[in-house]
Amino acid sequence: MLRGSRVIVIGGIKRSGSTWQYNLVRLILEATGRSVGLNRGIRYLGKYEGDYDDLIVKTHFHSDRAEAAADVVFTSYRPLDQVRASLERFGRKPPSSEEIEKLVHHFRLWDRIADYRMEYADLLSDPLKVTMETMEVLHAGSLDPVQVLAEVNSLKPPSDEHQDPLTLYFSNHVTSE
Repeated sequence: MLRGSRVIVIGGIKRSGSTWQYNLVRLILEATGRSVGLNRGIRYLGKYEGDYDDLIVKTHFHSDRAEAAADVVFTSYRPLDQVRASLERFGRKPPSSEEIEKLVHHFRLWDRIADYRMEYADLLSDPLKVTMETMEVLHAGSLDPVQVLAEVNSLKPPSDEHQDPLTLYFSNHVTSE
């Protein structure tokens, strides 16, 4: 199954830039010549097969099995009032207090072991800094961070109603205030 693969978890709170962060990590790894497997959730971790240098798992939920498998953990955080407002703008019903508590609980479980925590405000104000810090965690200092950032920012949501299987963007996906 995962013999020889490095497992990289993106464990961000919803609407915190975690999909942008996932794409940043993916593109950095690909630019360094590493083969990358993509896994859309922790429930598939035990069923994953492939011969890759790195497996990226993007999730909003924690599991002990995924934590045990994780070699590198990235998290992303956004203040909860902004998460709530963004979910509403994204077309979702406002999350209940219980749903918010669940999101925070899962985020904290990942964040306590994170190798890097990205603040949403930093993504908006200084994405180059976030790119360079992510490159440092991934030992990819030989890459041009300006070029990597330009590639990440060139990614666009799909024009139809589906989720892009590579970028994980939905057609109404937006990274903004």
